[in-house]
Amino acid sequence: MALSVVWHRPDEFQNVTVHLGAFHTICAFMGAIGKMMGGSDYEEVIIHSGICASGSIDQVMNRKHFNCALRVHQRMLAVVERLLLQVFVKQKHVDKALFPELSKLAESPESGCLKVV
Repeated sequence: MALSVVWHRPDEFQNVTVHLGAFHTICAFMGAIGKMMGGSDYEEVIIHSGICASGSIDQVMNRKHFNCALRVHQRMLAVVERLLLQVFVKQKHVDKALFPELSKLAESPESGCLKVV
C-alpha cells in the first residue's frame, strides 16, 4: 500500500524510500521459489511425502500460509542437499569410509553438523 501512495504522488513523496522488512522479503522469496517450481511436480512430491495437504498446497506455493510454506521449503532444501551430496559421492567415487566427517554430513546435512566437522 505504501508503494501505491508513493507512486500516485511522486512529487510529494520524492524523498520517501519504502523498505520491506524481513518477513515480506522471505514471503517474496518463497513466492518466487513456488513460481519457478510450478509445473515440475514439486507439489506432488510435497503432497505424497505428507509435508503438506493437497488442499493447501496452492496457498503454500503462493506464500499465503507463511508457517507451512517455510516448513515445506526448509524440508525440501534438506532433501535436495542430501541428494546433491549423494550424487557428489557417487560421481567422484569418494570412499566414505576414509572420511568419517563426510559420512556424518551425508546422514544429516545441516549447518550444526558443518560447524562440528
